[in-house]
Parts: sequence; structure tokens; C-alpha cells
Amino acid sequence: MTEYFDVVDENDNVVDRKPRIECVNRGLLHRAILVFLLNSRDEVYLQKRAEHILFYPGYWSASCTGHVSSGETYLEAARREMKEELGLECELDELTKFMSPKWKIGRKIEWEFIAIFETIVKDPQITLSDETQEGKFVSMREFKKMLAAELEKFTPDTILAARRYHRIV
Repeated sequence: MTEYFDVVDENDNVVDRKPRIECVNRGLLHRAILVFLLNSRDEVYLQKRAEHILFYPGYWSASCTGHVSSGETYLEAARREMKEELGLECELDELTKFMSPKWKIGRKIEWEFIAIFETIVKDPQITLSDETQEGKFVSMREFKKMLAAELEKFTPDTILAARRYHRIV
């Protein structure tokens, strides 16, 4: 089944609808989400992407990331991705949105408006998807240290989102 994305302009207005593969082959601006999941100890959940993932296999990323399907809102996409990637249904707060630079990965180009969400779940029971190699909770201080020292490889969207995330700025 072909996955479709809404193509947007630089003001995030929908201007077209194209298959996912066409969006990344041609570098068309589309929508994505990123979620920071916190537990009751104010620790953030990080996930390591599986080795078979197209973009950034084996890299660490935010708690949950994904694309917004055509006709879907950012919030609907964030809820769907949380369920698919972590097995969680929870309240989400949208914090901000930003436009990424054009990331060239081989012959593909990711160019996205990324909405950042946050959720706090007291004692989350996480079920990993096959897109995730592993996951862990770390303190905000440790997360900031990992990013600054480049102790681990992080996806560029996670790095940019972390710079905008009020809990670690």
C-alpha cells in the first residue's frame, strides 16, 4: 500500500499530495512529528532506531518520531506513532513547530515541518516496535550531556528539536 504525504509550502499550507517515496526522492516539504516522553522522575525516553530503518539506522532519537500522513493532523499523527512505536495511548501537548533544513541522505532528501510534542506518563509500560532496537530513560542532564559531547549518534531532527525543548535549553 502506497503511503501519501501532504506537500506543504514554507508557511505549512497544503499545496499537493504525493507518495512518500516521491517526497523524499524529490525533496518535497512535508510534515513530521517528534515526541518527548517523560516519566514521573522527569527522565526522557530515548529510542535507538533499528538497523533496517531507511534513515539513520542505529542512531538514537527522541521518544517517538514519524511522518504525518496525508489528511492527518500533527496531533493525530503523534497519537498514531506513539501507539505504533511505544504501545502507548496518552495525552500529548504540542510545544512548537519548526522547518528543518534539507537533509540529504544518499540520493534521498528529507525536508520537513516538525511539530514537537511532550507527554508525561507516570509509569509507562512501553512495548517496542520492530522499528526500534532498544530504548532507555535518561535524566535531562544526561540527555543534554550526550548531545553536547556527541557520545552517541543522534538523528538530526532530535538534535534540532532538543535545541528548542524548554526542559533542556
